[in-house]
Amino acid sequence: MDILQLEIDVARDELTRVAIWWDADKLELGDFQFSGSEVNEVLLAIRRIKEQKLAQLIRLQTEGATS
Repeated sequence: MDILQLEIDVARDELTRVAIWWDADKLELGDFQFSGSEVNEVLLAIRRIKEQKLAQLIRLQTEGATS
């Protein structure tokens, strides 16, 4: 398995972990604590970032395969 595929797999796993925490009552990220609707707002922002990263990695993989 190449490094790029490994990064894609990790990015997919990270997205799965975000989904697991959806609708949680409380979320702690380092020194920050979130509760109630804040949890989903934070997770939505994280999900967007992770989806962008995954899309970028897949694009790189596709470009590498066609080169």
